[in-house]
Amino acid sequence: MQPLPLDTSPDALNKMHEFARALSPSERLEKLLSLMSCLAELAIAAIRAEDPDISKKELYLRYAERLHGREIAETVFRQIADAKFPNDV
Repeated sequence: MQPLPLDTSPDALNKMHEFARALSPSERLEKLLSLMSCLAELAIAAIRAEDPDISKKELYLRYAERLHGREIAETVFRQIADAKFPNDV
């Protein structure tokens, strides 16, 4: 059994579970993907706040480091060192 979140009452947690159970699998996936997108935007905004003049390439590297750790991020980026990056993130 998972511990209860400290910031959510048992009643509110039950309502959240009821809401989730009422969703279809495709609706659950849609919610998950939306949440993941929001989290990515927050992480990127945090990186930009730390270094407003960061290049796109460095921004991607730091984001990858946060997701996967430095070793994996650096390995991947060495392999795609000449890759083109999207203009808007």
